[in-house]
Amino acid sequence: QSAKKTVEGLNSLVECIAYDLQLDSSNALPIVKEYDIIIDATDNVATRYLLNDACVITGKPLISGSALRMEGQLTTYNYRGGPCYRCLHPKPPPPETVTNCADGGILGVVTGKSDCEVCGDSPSITELQDYVQFCGSGALDKSPTVRLLGKEERINPKEYAAIRAQKTRHILLDVREKVQFEICHLPDSINIPLRELPERLEEIRKALPFSNTPVYSICRLGNDSQHAVPLLRGITQGEIKDVIGGYYQWSKDVDPNFPVY
Repeated sequence: QSAKKTVEGLNSLVECIAYDLQLDSSNALPIVKEYDIIIDATDNVATRYLLNDACVITGKPLISGSALRMEGQLTTYNYRGGPCYRCLHPKPPPPETVTNCADGGILGVVTGKSDCEVCGDSPSITELQDYVQFCGSGALDKSPTVRLLGKEERINPKEYAAIRAQKTRHILLDVREKVQFEICHLPDSINIPLRELPERLEEIRKALPFSNTPVYSICRLGNDSQHAVPLLRGITQGEIKDVIGGYYQWSKDVDPNFPVY
């Protein structure tokens, strides 16, 4: 009713029909069929999927608006054979990761002016810019190498392979995300993603067979593993090093059959 009064206040010639009900699977299709364009201004995932599916089934375009904090987005779905909401989001996110407007808040001007800097009604970008500076990297800089550690805190793949061949007791910490770890990893490695490492150091400490057991960190390219070394300092009396170049370099120098992705 509030939205109806607002619209009528803006334009008295507009015919507004207020539906005093909760939209659900039992009533969505008959309502959606009556209109040419559907606008989704809800703030919950269930209704977004409901409206999307109803629009696809009835062949109606869906205009979806969303805003949270200082960001806003306006998207057109299912327009003339174009993608729908499910094309972009096949599975709903975990409920605990979703924030609604009431909890997250919205900066008022966001909903009043939510368009693109280059293709919106009042574009601020009218000429090409320095895209390397804008993106923080160049077109060929797909895998930048960081150098955070001294030589004494690093070990190359061949040196680490020798340690494994000698069966020297140690811990190999794989700091990639779980989904990457499941693609491929070295036997007996422990997977703790870098972002979780500060809270899970005790797991590594408990896994040490001796107080002076060496710990080696590894990742895909040898960048995150360097970030892990400072976090591991003090966890063992043994050496703490990262494997230079990660699994990418391991596949080049030690095992060419190791999967590279």
